[in-house]
Amino acid sequence: MTVRRTKRTGAKPGPKPGAPRPAPAAHVMVDDAALDDALDEQLAAPPRPAPQRDALREPMRMSSAERAAARARQIFETVDLDSEDDKFALPQDLAPEGWEYEWKAYEIIGKRNPGNEVQLARTGWEAVDTTRHPEMMPAGYQGPITREGMILMERPRIVNDRQRQAQYQRAISQVRGQEQQVGIAPKNTMQRFDSRGAPVAKISREFVSPSAIKDEGFVPVRRANEPAPAIDF
Repeated sequence: MTVRRTKRTGAKPGPKPGAPRPAPAAHVMVDDAALDDALDEQLAAPPRPAPQRDALREPMRMSSAERAAARARQIFETVDLDSEDDKFALPQDLAPEGWEYEWKAYEIIGKRNPGNEVQLARTGWEAVDTTRHPEMMPAGYQGPITREGMILMERPRIVNDRQRQAQYQRAISQVRGQEQQVGIAPKNTMQRFDSRGAPVAKISREFVSPSAIKDEGFVPVRRANEPAPAIDF
């Protein structure tokens, strides 16, 4: 068996014998008037908007005083610096419609009170998560909203209204009970009020000035073995 070696070269192989040759490139005619019209349209078109990355770089180009002024405007729009500094004040429209927010005890001297948490859960209170109001907690915080040992909780408003009504009724019953105890006279004593509810006993008070004592010769009543008071006339 005979092996024939061929020498490789960088030149491209020529067309095979008998193969058709490629046609020459056609000559393209350029209309100068049409090219001028296209350039005029591009120049008359509105400029393209700046890329978004330029808008992101804009704050970096602001000076320190300009950044301070922009931040001050944001603070004035979101924070009422003239109001009293109440750490637990809640805006009236903060809670969703039909719900009420209240601060409840969460920690006492840095320790949680499981018994109180169970009582709150039993009466329908639920903790408000930070995802509801992220501006009330530090950035990146996860969990319920807390503040100085207190936790923000929510409950339907109708439940709170019913509880307030029950508390009011209990307070009224206690006051009426005390009034009845005062109005009822003990056994073997005179009646304190008449049929109209007016007090039977008439108590009058009279204040005597020192000048009246001097003119009328009034002598104060004193107990036995008690020295008489010295009166300078």
